[in-house]
Amino acid sequence: DQKLCDPRRALADGRRLADLFEEAWPAVLTSVRDAVGLWRHFDEDVLGPQATLVLLTLAGSTGYTDSWWGQGRWPAIAETVLDDLTAAGLALPPPYDLSGRQSLLDTLMTTPELVPDDVWEWLIEPPLEAGDARGLRMTRAMSPLVRPIRF
Repeated sequence: DQKLCDPRRALADGRRLADLFEEAWPAVLTSVRDAVGLWRHFDEDVLGPQATLVLLTLAGSTGYTDSWWGQGRWPAIAETVLDDLTAAGLALPPPYDLSGRQSLLDTLMTTPELVPDDVWEWLIEPPLEAGDARGLRMTRAMSPLVRPIRF
């Protein structure tokens, strides 16, 4: 966690992470240290490195990503977010404004690491013009499935 929590750590464009988070930086540090500590515990004391890596891949490393790609629900989550954002009248961001929704969905399913950062930003935190449409951070598709039982 020392490298992740280094206040001098910067993005490729030179912006320091601590500066981006401003007064929220201490909360980010706590969150990162807690997550790293938990996964280190699984690695060193419970499961070992191989099983921990598999679990981390399947379960996600944070509360924000535990239901994203790699999960069985990822296709439904991605489709719901895209449907919500386009139904709200938002145009797909480049380059998907030209290649289309299916192209973005295909990339999200097969090679999410190739999705440009600005497209991830659009998916995670949609522009204000989205109204009530929610991005990945708050989508209804990540809510627990509730099935009413009728007697």
